[in-house]
Amino acid sequence: MNQCKVIVRTNGSMEIIDHAPDNPEQSLEQQQAIVGGLIEHVYPRQNCQFKFTRIIANEEGWLKNLPNNFVASYWFGSALVGDVIVIFRSFKQFSGALVAVLNASLGHDEYSSITL
Repeated sequence: MNQCKVIVRTNGSMEIIDHAPDNPEQSLEQQQAIVGGLIEHVYPRQNCQFKFTRIIANEEGWLKNLPNNFVASYWFGSALVGDVIVIFRSFKQFSGALVAVLNASLGHDEYSSITL
């Protein structure tokens, strides 16, 4: 399975930036440009229901008063701020997490209403 890297912006928009196994990692400078500053790797809690390997966030996001990132916070299970890069284990894992966010925003039970 190939990783799926997704930019999740504070306005709720998302952009898949890597789904190919032969693409190299983004450079440090590219990651910093996406998150708007120094980067910090945030790892999922053991009980996290969404299968991502890590989130790359702005290390100083709280100090800079960056806006809440509601989608990334929902996936992480705790508040995150600023634009982030979420790295899922596979595209299938990303699509499942996306469905959960859509259902939650519509007030439906997870995975019960919308399917991809």
